[in-house]
Amino acid sequence: MLGMNNSHIEKLKYESPFIKRWCDLSLVGFGYCLSFYVLFTISGMMSGLAEFSLWYPAAGVRFALIFVMGWRYGLIAAIAEITAQGMTGEWASWGYHPSFIAFGMSTSLMVYCPIVALMQHFKLLTISLNRFSHVGWLCVAALIAPALAAPLSVLGQIWGGRMPVDIFWPATLSFWTGDIVGILMVAPFAMMLIVAF
Repeated sequence: MLGMNNSHIEKLKYESPFIKRWCDLSLVGFGYCLSFYVLFTISGMMSGLAEFSLWYPAAGVRFALIFVMGWRYGLIAAIAEITAQGMTGEWASWGYHPSFIAFGMSTSLMVYCPIVALMQHFKLLTISLNRFSHVGWLCVAALIAPALAAPLSVLGQIWGGRMPVDIFWPATLSFWTGDIVGILMVAPFAMMLIVAF
């Protein structure tokens, strides 16, 4: 180390796999947080029942990120989503209670990650969507993932005191519809965009 000049140290610093990995993770997390924030804010303009949007493009970006980067990026996505929703003022509606915030805002990811992992394991879907069967499996995932995530998210909202129990089914249907539309409209484009970067 004593015989190395500053240019060698700089070169080592940026070629280190550990540092490169953390830089990549930081960029992915920041990019996802920013895109989720923008799409979350836009989707709020098209509210369905019980605050759930009937068009939720953030679900498509969520699905694409997990599919392209891997289900292990679910934790980064959860942190980014919680941060983005905090910037929009959602934390206040949860009474700043950490368990309500963590469960209520990351429930969808807890469902999306295993579904995407299964699809990747069985090679049912590819990023290119170059076969009709891949498009079909994307549609199946767009139906199943929100169908499982919606009731859990609505239960989280009820548990957090954000909505009454009597609107469980209408709120679940609204959540499900918004995520389906978001995945089908945004995920294919978002997958190609993520791969390009």
